Amino acid sequence: MTSALLRKQHRGEGENGIASAALGHRAALRVIVVPNAALLQEAAALSQRMRHAVYDCLVLARRRQLRVATFDHRLAGLATTLAIPLWHPEAP
Repeated sequence: MTSALLRKQHRGEGENGIASAALGHRAALRVIVVPNAALLQEAAALSQRMRHAVYDCLVLARRRQLRVATFDHRLAGLATTLAIPLWHPEAP
């Protein structure tokens, strides 16, 4: 996430200091590590059906009813299509 924010900032697409601010937000997040072996089949089927490179986090979000955080507009669109809520820094 920090790397993506820094790339955007270097290209002039983000505000100065946004990567540092994001690190502060990220530190406050509760991160749960989940083995992905059980998700692979569902992720592969979804990828084939949607004709999109689907990340395991989408499948995980569907199962756990979590929000997805991304700057990838295509990935955000797919999440919306699948009724997966998107995370926004302003949201609680």
